[in-house]
Amino acid sequence: MSDRIRLDDLNDDALDKLYARLEVAEAERDTVYRERAHLVAHLAALHPAHIGYTDPNAPDWAVVILETPAGQLSWHIAERDMGLFEHVEPTNRICRTWDGHTTDEKYARLRALTASSHLESDHRCENEGADSVSR
Repeated sequence: MSDRIRLDDLNDDALDKLYARLEVAEAERDTVYRERAHLVAHLAALHPAHIGYTDPNAPDWAVVILETPAGQLSWHIAERDMGLFEHVEPTNRICRTWDGHTTDEKYARLRALTASSHLESDHRCENEGADSVSR
């Protein structure tokens, strides 16, 4: 049986339950965005980057653009996560604008960057072969 509510059956209690479920879903979404923002901020510390409100289709979201050897990468950043990007230069008129890459192209570039970075250095753990791993 579905937990869907028919419009005819929608009352204050049912509406309150829906709002509560929505709040939980939004909190989970915000947590995932925050985790992603931490990783993107780290990438922005490793590569030339700039951040600004440059997307006319999403004016409330900043866009961080990274210039990497594999190509440009960009992500929208929520206002609540901007503190993670204080180390990133603000976008100005001399910054290279978005190159038009798609999300699929961005992640293909990120995979290429990851593969090339792995080839450049030895990423084995110092305790390779240890029985336990600490996290």
